[in-house]
Amino acid sequence: MRAEPRRYYAHPSVIGMLAAAEGVVRSGVSAASHYQLDLVAVDEFEGYVHSSVLADLVDRLALDRYAERHNVVLRVVEDEFWPFDSDDEVAPAPVVAVDLLEAGDGRSRRAAAPLLACP
Repeated sequence: MRAEPRRYYAHPSVIGMLAAAEGVVRSGVSAASHYQLDLVAVDEFEGYVHSSVLADLVDRLALDRYAERHNVVLRVVEDEFWPFDSDDEVAPAPVVAVDLLEAGDGRSRRAAAPLLACP
């Protein structure tokens, strides 16, 4: 497994703070606009997070792991295996594509297709 996915509910007002947090890299639906994909998810977030910053994010942004409805997927990566550069804000296209495919809905799978097309 490349990362441990954890699902949370976050109040929509903190989604932007989550996306901008240090130790977080956007992926999946949260990277769609970066890659100009036909997919919009305003009140959702998906990304990778350093294991060492997860607890602080959960506390500071009041992320609820036990809510009935989730709108956040954080893929937790142990710090020593962090695959991204320190200045990366968005995951590379192949990573975003895999995350979209894993979402399991047709809308996300269709959005992944351009990222998987060979030049």
